[in-house]
Formats: sequence, C-alpha cells, structure tokens
Amino acid sequence: MTTKIKTIGLTTLIVIFVLTCLSFKPSDNQSESIMIRSTQIAFGGKNNSFIKIYKGDNQIESVQLDKWSLDNEAQNYDKLITTVRTFEKQGYQVISQSETMFGTNGFINTFILTKK
Repeated sequence: MTTKIKTIGLTTLIVIFVLTCLSFKPSDNQSESIMIRSTQIAFGGKNNSFIKIYKGDNQIESVQLDKWSLDNEAQNYDKLITTVRTFEKQGYQVISQSETMFGTNGFINTFILTKK
C-alpha cells in the first residue's frame, strides 16, 4: 500500500512539474534598449566631446558637444540631460548609469535605457 501511495504521489508530482513547465512560454516581445554615451575629453587640441546614441542594428546618432572645459561644463551636461529626457518622453527608462574619469582630462558617461 505504501509503495502504491508513493507511486501515485510521484506521478502527480511529475504531472504538475510537466504542466508547469509547459505553461510558461518565453515572451515574443523583446525589450527595446539603447545606450547613450557621452564622451568629454579635453586633451589633444581638437574637440573630442560628443554624445553617441546606440540603438542596435548599426543605428547610431551623434550629438556634437562643445570642447570640454570647466567653463562650458554646464552646457554639455544640459545637452546630455536633454538627450536622456527625450528618450524618457518616448517611453524609455534609465536602468543603468556609469562614469569613467580620466583625471582632469575628461570623462565618459554611459546610460542604458530600456522601453517600459
């Protein structure tokens, strides 16, 4: 009798497991993600400051920034925040942000956004 109960319990457990596995299906909707990278570098005499917007499938937009210096730092930040807000208005949400510093020579900000 105990063996029969164990067999029924095991069979029930297997059926529940299989039905649970079959009920989950991967989403057909892939999230849309973009990366916004602001590079502001002061060395080298030429302007190496820009924003690149990477949308995938080789779709890249560029926004030219003023050459980085303490005097125009606020203007460049304003362009960066305006760019991020533009995508937020289109339904994107910032999920990650990082910054890399090059001492006093500049920095890179990277934002990862995904569609809500």
